[in-house]
Amino acid sequence: MPGMRRNSRRGALAKPSGWPKLESLEGRALLSASGAFGRSHPGANPAEFGPATSGTNLARPSVDAQRSQPWHEGRRISTHNPLREQIFDGTVLKQPMFYKLYNGPKLPSLNGTKATARLIPGEGFVFTGTMAGPIDPAEPALYVFGVNRGGAKAPGPFPQRAMVFFDSVVTVANGPTGPSATVTLLDKDGNPATITNLPNQDVEVSGSTVSVTVKPALLPPTSTPRTRLKLTQYRFTFWTRTESGPPNTIASFVPEFSAAAFQIPRR
Repeated sequence: MPGMRRNSRRGALAKPSGWPKLESLEGRALLSASGAFGRSHPGANPAEFGPATSGTNLARPSVDAQRSQPWHEGRRISTHNPLREQIFDGTVLKQPMFYKLYNGPKLPSLNGTKATARLIPGEGFVFTGTMAGPIDPAEPALYVFGVNRGGAKAPGPFPQRAMVFFDSVVTVANGPTGPSATVTLLDKDGNPATITNLPNQDVEVSGSTVSVTVKPALLPPTSTPRTRLKLTQYRFTFWTRTESGPPNTIASFVPEFSAAAFQIPRR
């Protein structure tokens, strides 16, 4: 056949050297992630006024994880660790991996491995974030839960994280004076509209986990008036950073490239 040559070992027809090569899934994923978007956003810095181990065992990847990166076994905590995460029922489990743009100290206490967001009747929204190592009370850090209450739109404010978008943030500030927390609602341009300080008893840092409870009235829905079951539209992403500032102060994201649904009790 014209354009074909025969493989002498097996008698099979081999592809000529001029045929196009198939694009690898890994290369496609990296191009998609790195080219997501690189513009600044008015909500990137002012919105935040104011971590499981590296051997975490995960059963299988989530749909989000399969789409964003190929499934690999990753053990070393690093910026380039292949993504391995699972998202289910208000919970995200993730192999530790630092944000590629981060240029601060690579501390286990800044490397997120798990995050949850649940609505508990009688309590409110309960957020938790777990790090790859214990959180040092003397080490200043910010642990942030970006919340899309139904009205936020892509792209988000961070480079290479277009699908991390939100219209409010719950921020836990850790340091020598003890943890404190705030809830910030953003306007349509991503700028702070209101900032509410939370009671000290509603925030806790223990071991490698930070947790904070927020009354539902402080996070009202922003979905359209005709939306049914508004709380089912809520999504969250957890990230850590050394301080409020440019993206290179962000250490890690959970989930890595997207957002996860809250766990909402079924009636």
